[in-house]
Amino acid sequence: MQKVKLLKHNSFTGRSLWIKVKDLVYKIKTFLRYAAGQNIDINEKALHWHLKNQIHLQPEEDALFYPKVTNVIQPAQAARLVNGLYANRHKSHIALLKLTLIASFQYLGLRYAEMKGIRKADVNIAKRTIWVGGTWSTAENKYVKRTKKKDSTRFVEIQNPYLPFITEWMDKVKDLDNPYLFPSLKTKEPMSDAATRAMMWMTFEEYGLAILKWKITDYNKLGKVDGKRKTGSRGISKSFTVISSPFKGCPFKTFRHNLATALVNAVRAKGSLIDQNYVMNALGHGDYKTTENIYGSHVLEVSADERAARRKQVQKALRIGRT
Repeated sequence: MQKVKLLKHNSFTGRSLWIKVKDLVYKIKTFLRYAAGQNIDINEKALHWHLKNQIHLQPEEDALFYPKVTNVIQPAQAARLVNGLYANRHKSHIALLKLTLIASFQYLGLRYAEMKGIRKADVNIAKRTIWVGGTWSTAENKYVKRTKKKDSTRFVEIQNPYLPFITEWMDKVKDLDNPYLFPSLKTKEPMSDAATRAMMWMTFEEYGLAILKWKITDYNKLGKVDGKRKTGSRGISKSFTVISSPFKGCPFKTFRHNLATALVNAVRAKGSLIDQNYVMNALGHGDYKTTENIYGSHVLEVSADERAARRKQVQKALRIGRT
């Protein structure tokens, strides 16, 4: 197999280039295996060509070579968000919505499609549970009674810190003619992806966790005819581009990683009452190894006292420090 010409394509650079090359090679080999199974003559040597051996094609930087890793939001950052939003929750409907949305991702650790599909009827405050029985399918634009995996259908516990948030929000939306926990105010569907994403990024910007570049267009001025607003004008349009953020590419997933990492660490702690089965159910996994492999490598920041205690434990484990 000759050097992949895709590498010279100007539309791909950096990580996206390497990913496209890997995907292309994978698809070519898949087709060749299919063809061989259909008794079609192929060049068997092509199946022994491995991208990992083509050093001249590989990116020189680790950041471009390895799969992108989700940056986990740190406890102090999450606390800053939740505490700040809680203090301002009574300013408007949007303020309370921001708080509940952030708190829900933080304390429930649901996948985005699971969160979007939660209905008010799925929330049982008395039993302190939320039923995850399906997801909102963006592709089909409807609620579907299927989850990412069989084990993802589950009850999720409402934890003590989350209880006041979900209780206040349920009281706020109980009379809205919309079945979803995070309802659209224009339709009987959940909030749109665009609205949810924009709200998340604006909240990150507000609390110093993102830098956004805003573009504001006043169609009232652009659309005026003889000094009057043109009929059908869109008014003022606002859009933004995420310039920088530690959570760029993972604004929702970062909270799931935060919760999962904390739970995995808790399982490892001596005398913990949190076991592997609890963690698997909370995250909707069927195999704890999956949970540990995905989330077990994250490092959460700890306090100065906790770091000091940890250093003592390391010294004790090494058994070479001075007494």
